[in-house]
Amino acid sequence: YNTSHDSLACLYNIEAIYDYNDNLHFEWHASAEWTDTLSFKTHLFHYNLGTATLSEIALSDSLFLNSAPDSRTFGNYSWHFHDMSLAVQPGTNNIYTTYADYDTADISAGGWPNGDIYMQYSTNSGTTWSDRVNLTNSQTPGCDCGDCDADDWPSMAEKVDDHLHIEYINDKDAGSIASSEGCETNNPVLYLEVANPAGINDGNQIPKNFTLSQNYPNPFNSSTSIYFDLQKDSHVKLAVYDLTGALVQVLSNSQLKAGPHSITWKADGYPSGVYYYKLSTDNGSISKKMTLLK
Repeated sequence: YNTSHDSLACLYNIEAIYDYNDNLHFEWHASAEWTDTLSFKTHLFHYNLGTATLSEIALSDSLFLNSAPDSRTFGNYSWHFHDMSLAVQPGTNNIYTTYADYDTADISAGGWPNGDIYMQYSTNSGTTWSDRVNLTNSQTPGCDCGDCDADDWPSMAEKVDDHLHIEYINDKDAGSIASSEGCETNNPVLYLEVANPAGINDGNQIPKNFTLSQNYPNPFNSSTSIYFDLQKDSHVKLAVYDLTGALVQVLSNSQLKAGPHSITWKADGYPSGVYYYKLSTDNGSISKKMTLLK
């Protein structure tokens, strides 16, 4: 390629996951800029098939010179935002992504960048995303083969609780193929547990147009009442989910008038345990936990 170009086309990594509203989410990286001397400035895109919403999660902030061996700037099979992994939080339906990325300030003695693992999340089904955070931040610029900390190839557990659970490779040499990019090293598989940055009960800001109170009684046996208040007329969906995020029962799915409301959940046929109830209106949604004890 002799001129810079921009594209929505997937380079070679794509990830997909269903959320707890049965919407299918896709994530992929696409070229943002690529010339004969500068390479691989990259988009990270998200698409919610259920809402037909396309969003950009991130845009790489560094262009690499084609100066590494074989002009393979990142190493074989590596790129900005590669090996993305998606996860969903039950109850809140927050979406999380992890991926590997590279920094031009962290280059090995052999000319290859050391990777780090990054994370971002969305509290509105992928419409907007948080700023990215470097989870490993293991900078080893100028490292010799065997002394590098090149974090790469992350995989995140699909269900998020109060933590994100991530496995990744800690390559002791930058690049990815020893025969052409360095030497043979140990490549330990590491586990990383990260506190959920959006919280466990409610990843969204508290809406100003309605309130959701804690159910009463709680804990409860057989039945409990859920109280909420609408400041204006709205379509309301009130649903109960189990800890896996599976839908248990829809308690309301109708247009309601402004003012206080209460709905009773009769849970005679359900086992003891922790459940989430989620109130969704025209102005947003909010979730809370409740405990059924028999």
